[in-house]
Parts: sequence; structure tokens; C-alpha cells
Amino acid sequence: MEKILFNITVIAFIICTFLILYFLQKYKHKERLLKIEKGLDPDLKAVKGNSKKSYLFKIGVILIGIGVGLIIIAVLVSFHLVHENLIPLAILGISGGSSMIIANSLDNKDER
Repeated sequence: MEKILFNITVIAFIICTFLILYFLQKYKHKERLLKIEKGLDPDLKAVKGNSKKSYLFKIGVILIGIGVGLIIIAVLVSFHLVHENLIPLAILGISGGSSMIIANSLDNKDER
């Protein structure tokens, strides 16, 4: 039963990743076409806030948040405080989501 659930989770993760990448590319293509129609520079690097430094900064903050979540899970498991399988997943989701919020607010603060 656990093997089937694991396989379904992996397949769902791969599908979600593919859909995210697909819609991001679709959005960038539409945005580029609109810029061309308006007579603007269609270069995607000219978009404010789309710099590589900003992107890497956000990824770094998100990875730090997920790492903190993993440390919290490791401490809870070592003290035998986790009795269900969903608690570690919830902790990862909360730490990852909060780190995304922090990364976005820090990035917006740098742009001002």
C-alpha cells in the first residue's frame, strides 16, 4: 500500500512540475508577443525584477526555509514526537510557504 501511495505521489509531483514549467513558458511567450505588438523591446531580460540575481536570491531563501523545516522534523523525530506521516509534510509545506513569503518581501524591499 505504501509503495502504491509513494508512486502516485512521485507521478503527481512530476506532472505538477511539468505543468508549472509549461504555463510559465506560455505566459512568457504571450508577454513577449504583447510587447512586440506594442512596439516595445521583446527582450525578456529587460523585464524589471526578472534578473538572475533576484531569482537566485529567492531560491536561496526558499532552500534555507525548507532546510529549517527539515531540521524541525529531524528534532521532532529524534524525540519521538511525530506519530503520523502527514506532520512532516505539513511542516515542510509551512516552512516552504513562509520562506516564499519572506523571499518575496525581501526582494520587493530591495527593488524600492
